[in-house]
Amino acid sequence: MDIKYDAGPLLARRIVAELLKREARRTDGGRKRGGRSRVAAE
Repeated sequence: MDIKYDAGPLLARRIVAELLKREARRTDGGRKRGGRSRVAAE
């Protein structure tokens, strides 16, 4: 049960969860496709 006091922490958890999903897709997707790293070689 959500209460008004929980609104901030709940939103923060949702944002972090979404960021983690995006990061996982970005890093896993590049490996599966054999893509190059976006980090420039020195």
